Amino acid sequence: MPGKQRVARRAKMASVPRQPAIPSRLTARQRTGFVGETVAAEFAISRNWEIVARNVRVPSGEIDLVVRDGEVLVILEVRTRRSASHGTAAESVTAAKRQRMAACAFEYLDRIGMHPDIGQWRIDLIAITLLPGRPVNVEHYPHVLGE
Repeated sequence: MPGKQRVARRAKMASVPRQPAIPSRLTARQRTGFVGETVAAEFAISRNWEIVARNVRVPSGEIDLVVRDGEVLVILEVRTRRSASHGTAAESVTAAKRQRMAACAFEYLDRIGMHPDIGQWRIDLIAITLLPGRPVNVEHYPHVLGE
């Protein structure tokens, strides 16, 4: 994907505000997603982005994170992988997933009263790889749908 910014960093789960401990009732896949969203929130905070909302439910699905990058509203899709055996986190975003991301974004913008042609907004992807014994790998792909 164009515009990729690669950042290798260690996760500091305790430093991210408003995120509870990992609930024990989650499946392994849900725990991976939970950890990935926590790492993505930390990444956003490190960029001085303001976290507006997490796990926003809309009719077409769920938005992982909504942040403000200055005056720009950023809808973040977080993809997390514990191995590359099924492709990278970024490669897991299919055409169907892109369509759902756009539908979710438009529904959220409508909910908050922001017209998509007037307000400043974008959809970014945060791809996270969690490999045992290695630093957390975070890749940021801005404007994944080309708004």
